Amino acid sequence: MASFQLGVLFAGLFLLILWGPSGACMYVAFSAGLSDNVKLQANDKLRYDRVTTNVGSALNATTGMFTCPQSGLYQFHVHAFPIRGLRLWMSLYLKDIPIISVYAESQSSGGHSVVVFVNKGDTVYVAAKVPSKMYGGSNDIYTTFTGYLISPYLN
Repeated sequence: MASFQLGVLFAGLFLLILWGPSGACMYVAFSAGLSDNVKLQANDKLRYDRVTTNVGSALNATTGMFTCPQSGLYQFHVHAFPIRGLRLWMSLYLKDIPIISVYAESQSSGGHSVVVFVNKGDTVYVAAKVPSKMYGGSNDIYTTFTGYLISPYLN
């Protein structure tokens, strides 16, 4: 009987961690990419046409904006591949402030990752710093934007 109670206790703690004290699901993860070539002007936000994961529905692929549903520590990854002979320079923005940048030329790809605290309601997105052209193909997804909650902030 004691082992059953202990198992229920652990299961209850797991559910509390997974669902949180408010009952809201705290899984947040997304990954999106480009399956076609895209040309951006300076300050244009990158929008993604291939969403592979959107747990928590926090990424709006139409606008390219991630709106944080749960305060906590997040990891974001940005990768990009320019069209041959061209360059790209983009930044990841948190609340309209550039956090990291990615630069690549010709046939080299660029990527960067960051771990950052994000508050509920904050927006995160990728935008061009200069006119940029990214390569994409239906079976060649090189330009991607990925993010996930590492640890929720429980206040």
